[in-house]
Amino acid sequence: MAPVTDTARAGVTPRWPPEDDPDRTPVRFGTSSMAAGVAIATRAETDTGIRLEPDMSTPPSGGLPLASPGRSRLERILRGEHLAMVEVVDTVAGQDSLRRRDWEVLLGGLVEGLADMAVRESIVDFPMGTAFWDTFTVEQCRQIVAALATMGFQYDGRAGWVEHHVPVYRDLSIALADIGVDPRRVRAWPNQAEIAALFVGARPAPEELLAAAGPDYRAEAMQSLLGERAIHLAGLWNAWEAVRPALLAESAATSAATAA
Repeated sequence: MAPVTDTARAGVTPRWPPEDDPDRTPVRFGTSSMAAGVAIATRAETDTGIRLEPDMSTPPSGGLPLASPGRSRLERILRGEHLAMVEVVDTVAGQDSLRRRDWEVLLGGLVEGLADMAVRESIVDFPMGTAFWDTFTVEQCRQIVAALATMGFQYDGRAGWVEHHVPVYRDLSIALADIGVDPRRVRAWPNQAEIAALFVGARPAPEELLAAAGPDYRAEAMQSLLGERAIHLAGLWNAWEAVRPALLAESAATSAATAA
């Protein structure tokens, strides 16, 4: 079905515009949870006494295939690629198990914080094959989520609604009207069970927030992205200039393949 003409009011448009990425498929991913894709610790770390200076004596492990060549490790981590997290931790911590855990905790806090901000700004990737979402463009879908959030119906960042507070048909109609879409033009209306399952297969898309901190990705710019969540990552900001090159680099294998 052709997308409905977008005449959304600015009042419910997310502050972060979608990143213009020619390699990115407009609709979306089948992963239902950011946390499921990155097997890392997620508690915040505020102990600035931990020794976090990157250990460059041990080279990153190589020989593993890459899922997303041409992207920075940070973007790959935010997309849920555990291999990218391993590459960064290899670079900054070597084989020291205690240092590796410290870095996993701090980087995990960064991932979790950015994912939370993506949810707050309705920067969400939606599942393919859902008739209701497939009626609209990606931007319109995000505007609908933002409109519903203002009404108290919020995406929980995983596969459902915060506190199982699910909208009904009337709420969905109001959200559509609020973004300038005539509900009468929508044919693929979900029933109540389908409304409850609208976020099954969805995921936050925090990688799209990164452009706002570029091109240098200084600590101050990253802290601005995270808002109040940044204060829980003091150890990361203390070592940011040292770890930043490892996060922004592509893997050695990707660089070698590109050069060849």
